Amino acid sequence: MLRKITGNELALKYSLQGKNKNKAAFDQLALYKVICRAVQTSDVAGNMTEKGIEKVVSRWFSGASDRHGGRAKRQKPAPQQDAAIEINRHSGDETDVADD
Repeated sequence: MLRKITGNELALKYSLQGKNKNKAAFDQLALYKVICRAVQTSDVAGNMTEKGIEKVVSRWFSGASDRHGGRAKRQKPAPQQDAAIEINRHSGDETDVADD
């Protein structure tokens, strides 16, 4: 539901309570209350508690920076480091430049 309503661009600007990284508080929006009511009255997830909804919504926003290749970009080593590691491997030195 959140993916269809908010999208990742909006998710990057909010957290559930607005405590992290100067993000706005999603739980203060009327949209959050609408989502909670929709979930609680649905046939699929109608037995979900408010705490359960908070947990799911919070996880959705905290994962925003990992979506659409964000995690892969952060895990990719810098090109200079790749070259230095490759040079060390060819010279027979097994130590990584990052260990220095």
